[in-house]
Amino acid sequence: MFNNSSHIDASHSAFTEVHQSQYNNVDGMIVQGNQTTYTVVHGNQIIRLTGEGYSGLGALHKASTTNAAFDSAQRFPAPSCLPGTRVEILNLISSWVNDDGPHSICWLNGLAGSGKSAIAQTIAEMYAAEHRLVASFFFSRREIERSTTQRFIPTIATHFMAFSPSLKPAIIRALEEDFTIPTKVLREQMMKLLFEPFVSLSAQMTQTESSTQIKTSPPVLMVIDSLDECDNERLVSEIISLIPQLIQECPFPLKVLLTSRPEPHLKAAFRTSEILSVTRSLELRSFDAETDIRLFLRKSFTMIRDQRQSTLFGNSGPWPSESELEALVQKASGLFIYATTTINFIGNKHRDPRKQLVIILSNIEGSDSGFADLDTLYRDVISVPLNADLTRLILGIIRYTSVPLSIQGMDSLLEAGELNVNRDVGSLVQELSSVLLVPDHYTEPVGIYHTSFRDFLSSPERAKEYFVDAVVYHRLIAELCLKVMNASLKRDICGLGDSYGLNSNIEDLPGRCSKHMTEALRYSCCYWAYHLARVPHDAEGKLNARLTAALHELIGVKLLYWLEGLSLLGSFDGAVTMLQDAAAWLKVRVSG
Repeated sequence: MFNNSSHIDASHSAFTEVHQSQYNNVDGMIVQGNQTTYTVVHGNQIIRLTGEGYSGLGALHKASTTNAAFDSAQRFPAPSCLPGTRVEILNLISSWVNDDGPHSICWLNGLAGSGKSAIAQTIAEMYAAEHRLVASFFFSRREIERSTTQRFIPTIATHFMAFSPSLKPAIIRALEEDFTIPTKVLREQMMKLLFEPFVSLSAQMTQTESSTQIKTSPPVLMVIDSLDECDNERLVSEIISLIPQLIQECPFPLKVLLTSRPEPHLKAAFRTSEILSVTRSLELRSFDAETDIRLFLRKSFTMIRDQRQSTLFGNSGPWPSESELEALVQKASGLFIYATTTINFIGNKHRDPRKQLVIILSNIEGSDSGFADLDTLYRDVISVPLNADLTRLILGIIRYTSVPLSIQGMDSLLEAGELNVNRDVGSLVQELSSVLLVPDHYTEPVGIYHTSFRDFLSSPERAKEYFVDAVVYHRLIAELCLKVMNASLKRDICGLGDSYGLNSNIEDLPGRCSKHMTEALRYSCCYWAYHLARVPHDAEGKLNARLTAALHELIGVKLLYWLEGLSLLGSFDGAVTMLQDAAAWLKVRVSG
């Protein structure tokens, strides 16, 4: 194990005390801890770790996420409205932002694939260009940091602080007094990180006689997209309930744009009297999308033809014909995602676009899902690769990993398993580029293009032979993660030599981690327990033998190496929770 170990930080400021002693009669493992101190007993070794000097700004940074903002590099290229499309709805939202009516909240709702996120992105870009976007948060189930409310309020607080630096002292002071604020209930977080700093700023404005000028200035905007992508219905409803008070306490005029599917729990939240009286609801189905979809298809087909003119089309007649174009418009049924996926599929640079169009138009298979044409399109796209087993495997990995992995990362993760498939992950991902976000380089993350495709894959009725079962893939990924860690973790994995040094003093620590720890290992260290917790017991209530064997090896042999790895990755704060999740999984399965 470690020798008088270190390189395990409780926070940005590193642990200041690390002790290891010998205990000959200690059997098993005990983990105890709070926000600043952790004690680990493992075999005959004890490590006590104490963190100090946790700054308010450091606490806020650690609790927030940069991936949820409208201009986050993680979301690039974010979907937005093609110029000349969605004019009516964009003008309507702009008028709402600028009016002084009673509706300070706008709820834009519509079906998956109807273009809500593209509209939210376009609006965010418009008001950011005018320096009137105060904050944005784009929820997404594709990333664990954007699928929960845990990082929502700290992230919004960082945005407000950047927009109005006068808020910074009060927010930082609150966190320096109690850096556990981000772990508290949402109302307490909102109170300490926003409401009270708002009151402090308002008092300052009153003293400087600037409050009247600010209150009469044009409203600023906060955009919160895809509320339905949050994985906790109760907590997202609580966020909605807190927004009116946020608007009321804000020292400058604030409007809030929210988007979501019209899910029952969200409809109920917007029907409460406190929200209903201040909310303007816009239903996308009330706006004609056919004209915009037709315009999008026409422009996109022109671009495809211009790019491939000399090699494929020559002097042939118009392509596609008006009847073919109209057939696609009708198949879209108002869903922009159908039009976008169609263009991505037809425009695949490795295939003949004329033949791709024939595939789309010739398949008339029906479905009872309400998304018949979209489902047929998705099945057409993912059936192009000849290796169906590998297609399903890779789609399952992409669908259920907590954060997107690169082609290289997926390939490395799969190497740990005994899977009887011939892998060519890169080629297959390229074949699926019409439904996946495929980067230019194999070391960059691959994601799912749209939430409707994720929903499709999760439905056996819709995906049919391409259905990817959550239970199967969480079990597979958990097993692969454990195998990767058991095979790769070792003492001083980054070759630092000095086991007493502080992480904060290590030059380019992220670079060292990337060099010495594969992407698959870094992912495994951080997320193995997330997948394990989602694996149910079998019909007889028995534990999965392979999982338990791999877990026992990790805890019995590699535990301290894993803790060191987490520390180097800056994720040690989650160690106790992950071990508690593993213990709960074992306990539930054994008792079951």
